[in-house]
This record gives sequence, C-alpha cells and structure tokens, in this order.
Amino acid sequence: MSRAALWQRVRAAGASRAALVLAACLLLTALATLLAVQVVRERADAVAQAAVDQEIAGLDRRVAAYLALLRATRAFVEAQGEALNADEFKRFVAGLRIPSDYPGIQGIGWSPRLAPGTERYTILFLEPLDERNRAALGFDMHSEPVRAAAMDRARDLGEAAMSGVVLLKQEILPDLSPGFLIYEPVYAGRDVPESVSQRRARLRGFVYAPFRGTDFFNGLFRSPEVELLAIHTATAESDRPGGFLRGDPAVPLPEAAIRRRVNVAGQPWVLVFERSVGPPLAERVMVLAVFVLGVLVSGLLAALTRHQTRARHRAEKRSSEMRQRLQFSELLVGIVSHDLRNPLNVIQLNTALLSQAELPENFARCVRRIQASGEQSLRMIRDLLDFTQARLAGGIPVVRAPGDVAGIVQQAVDQVRVAHPGREVAFSAQGSGTGTWDADRIAQVVSNLVSNAIVYGDANAPIRVAVDGTGQRVRLSVHNLGEPIRPELMGTLFEPLRQGSSVGARGRNIGLGLYIVQQIARAHGGRVHCSSSREAGTLFTVELPRTS
Repeated sequence: MSRAALWQRVRAAGASRAALVLAACLLLTALATLLAVQVVRERADAVAQAAVDQEIAGLDRRVAAYLALLRATRAFVEAQGEALNADEFKRFVAGLRIPSDYPGIQGIGWSPRLAPGTERYTILFLEPLDERNRAALGFDMHSEPVRAAAMDRARDLGEAAMSGVVLLKQEILPDLSPGFLIYEPVYAGRDVPESVSQRRARLRGFVYAPFRGTDFFNGLFRSPEVELLAIHTATAESDRPGGFLRGDPAVPLPEAAIRRRVNVAGQPWVLVFERSVGPPLAERVMVLAVFVLGVLVSGLLAALTRHQTRARHRAEKRSSEMRQRLQFSELLVGIVSHDLRNPLNVIQLNTALLSQAELPENFARCVRRIQASGEQSLRMIRDLLDFTQARLAGGIPVVRAPGDVAGIVQQAVDQVRVAHPGREVAFSAQGSGTGTWDADRIAQVVSNLVSNAIVYGDANAPIRVAVDGTGQRVRLSVHNLGEPIRPELMGTLFEPLRQGSSVGARGRNIGLGLYIVQQIARAHGGRVHCSSSREAGTLFTVELPRTS
C-alpha cells in the first residue's frame, strides 16, 4: 500500500470515529438540555404550587374569620332571645367594625322563621343598613332554590352552610357582581339539637352574611407568581363548573392551568390559577449554557478523537518500523555473536594447548596476550548478547535455585584473582547468605563490578568485596580507591554504552557492564546503587531479596 493510500485510509478512519463521537456527544447534549428544561419547568411548577398554597391559605383565613363573625352574631341573637330589636342588633353590628376589619362582606343579617312549622324566612335586620342592604329587607330567601338549599343544609347539619352562586337583592346598581351567602342556624335554646327532626322543629331562624364576589375577592389574591383565572362552584362528585364567582364562563380555561378544589362551609369551590411569569432569567440562561457548553464539548471531543486516531496510527506505524529495526538488530547481533564466538573458541582452545607447551619466553608472552584478548572478546560478545536480550525481551532472564550467595561470590572472586594475579582482591562475608539465586548471573555481577574496579581503581590499593547477610536482604558490595566518578556522570552511570574516562579504559569494554549489573539485580527483584568520593573511594552496593 502506498503512503498516500495509507494516509487517506487513516484520515477516513479518523473522520468516521470523530463523526461517531460528535453524534454521541450531541445526543447527550440534547438529553442534558431536555433534562435541564424539565428541571427548570419543575422548579417553576413548584414555585407556582407554593404560591397557590399561600393563596388558598389566605382564602381559608378570610373565610374562617367570617365564620367566627357569624358564630359571634348567633351567640348574640341567642343571648337576646325574644328581646332582640333593631337598635340592639344595629349597635352590636356597629361594634364589629365590619367595613374596616372584614373587607368583602356586604353585611350581617337576621332572618327569623315567620311561624313554627313553616319554611318562610324574611330578612328582618341587615346591618349596616345602606342603600344596597335596604333593598333586601323583607325578602323571603327560602323562596329562591339556591338560597333554600343552603338554608336547609345549615338547618339539618346544625352548622354554617354556604350557598351557590346567586345575584344578591343588593345588586341595584349597574356594576352587577355574582354573589353568595353563608347561613348560621339559630335554634331555640343554647344547644344544637341532636336529631334532624329536633333541629327542624326548634329552628328560630338564620344569622347570615351576603357577599358580593367582586368585593370578597378584591385584594385577596396578590401573588406575583400566579394569576387567578376563575372561581366556580362544583358538585360533590365532580369539578364540572357550576356558577362562576370570578371569571368568564364563555372563555375556556387552559388545560395546563393549576386547579384547586376547596370546601367553603360545605360548598365546593374550584379555583383556577396559571403562572403569571416564566422561569427566572438565571434558570433560562442555565439551560442555554448547558446547550452551548454541550455543543462546544462535543466539537472539542470530536476534534480530539480525530487527532488521537491520527496520532495512534502514526504511533502504530512508528512502532512497526521500530519492531522491524529491532528484529533486524537482534538477527544481526545473533549472527555476529555466533560467527565471532566460534572462531574465538577455537583460538582459546589452541592458546590453552600452547600455554601447556614449553615455549621460549617471548613466544609464551605472545600466547598469553592472545589468550587474554580472546577472553576479553568473549566477554564483550556475552555483554552484547545480554544487552540485546534485555532490550528486546524486557529484561535478562534468571533461573533461581537455592544456594549461598557468599559461596557464589567467593568462587567469582577466586576466578578474578587467577585472571589478575597482580591485583589484590579481598573478600569478606558475615551473616547468612542463603536464598534462591541464579548463580551464573550473580557471578557475572561480581565479575563486572570487580573488573570495573580493576580498570578504574588505584592499582596500588586493594579491592574489597563483601557480602552482608545480617538483614532481610543480602547486600553485595565492591569497593575500590582511586579517582572518583564525576558527579555529572552519576545520573547516567547505569545506562548502556557509557564508558569511564580512565586511561586505556575505552579499549577494554563497550560500556555495558554496569547496565547488565543493574538488569540482573532487577531480575532478582533487587537494586544497585553507587557512591563515590575522593576520600571514601567508590562503592557499588547490590541489594538482593532472598526470594523472588
């Protein structure tokens, strides 16, 4: 596949994923916006419902005050008995301060029964006796069905009863208003009779109050959150409108309006409200912010997805190319190490045979130099193979077996002494060195560290190798005197292909020894660190756990 075709394919894949992410994010944005709208609406509904509750509470308080007023008037009438006259009734009502303390009420009246056993009741007293109330005097309220129904209910129940919607006799002026009445029964004797028959027989008349709807509701509903659309009576079975106390029966009420059913002195009322204002500006801005933010985040995530898709494809391409290079490097190192190791083994075998023969000193020195160079070349090949395996396989493999690390280090030190008879290498051990180790790799660590000490340390000072097994971990240390490691090299000391600056050192190794030491320590679950100064010398310490 050509580079152009591959790039076109990457762009198409990125675009399709970005489109999918964009679509999913926009869908979530739409859902979040709808949820925000729903929350705002529910909060607005809750505010409206709370406002309606407050309005209903105000209505209940006003009705309760009027009922208390009628009960007080009934008590007055009962106390006066047959001695009740117009002047006493007028004086009592005047003391109630109706115009100032009881807004909306048209007056307080007394309508006695004309004769026992009859259902005729004329309005005898009605205060304050203004022009409107004067027009109602002498009217038999039981002659009108709506009023009669309320009067009969009050008589039989022995409690206040409200009528349906009527046009009061007081409506003598052009500004007509629907109205209603509340009746409080008065019986002979101070107590309400127990049975209905006794109540009908002992009924003296009614204390009552007429109400003009316009005056009654004026100033009652003032909430800025809701507006009262209508008030109408209803039956006990349904909310189907009867008479309207407020509102136009010809205008249909909205379905979304808030309807509340209340019972006022036995008469069901239905109050219809609607929200007068929408949600607050801050909440509307919140909904808009949710939508705008969702769109912006959707676009950003889509662009980021497209960028990540392209970056991933580029990374996969680079990774593939790197794997190919590493595979080639591994193959090259394997071939080189194999092809170099075989002839070197032959050279080592022949020099070993020659070293056993009796040769002139100058020839013997040549054989020893050839043998030393061969050993150095084999070590370099081994280090190169370990480096390749550590890089390609993620670490140097170890095969752990029970053993004593002190004995392993002792053998490695003995081999170094044989290879370098002119250098003093001291060994000491304390504590227990038992654990599970890869003996060959531990010996390789000792060989690399001691070889470094020989190369870079003071030739006239001893090299000290120590094993400390007194703790939970075994500590292996190699110490030498001489030129300290420069501070700027400490950070890269264990990186591969790094060499010291000792004279002649560059020709003796390829800078992999310390890197391999670190990898072997990590493979055992341990670590290695170094300290170096001119006074204390250079100390490499390897800490190894006893088990993996």
